[in-house]
Amino acid sequence: MANAKLFVTVNGGSPPLDINVAIFKDGVLETSFTKPKSFANNFTGITTGKYTLFISGFNPAGGNTDFNLTGVGITITRPAVIPINKTGIGYIVEFRFTI
Repeated sequence: MANAKLFVTVNGGSPPLDINVAIFKDGVLETSFTKPKSFANNFTGITTGKYTLFISGFNPAGGNTDFNLTGVGITITRPAVIPINKTGIGYIVEFRFTI
């Protein structure tokens, strides 16, 4: 079994709306959740498949958000460079990995 850990760090204040997270396995929604501020989330017991992880939300005024994904037994196929920093009003971040 593999595991992955997602880190989302909001810089410069609190986001005006919740951060949305959705994880798909082989194109089917596995789970989704929201968080009101910076967080780290463990995905444990992940089984063989192709995964897509979407994170969306809004930055605080004048702020930005950092994203990082680490794991054991996973191969990250997208993006090529991690961590990611998103500036501007809003963001949609996509991670793809396989087991």
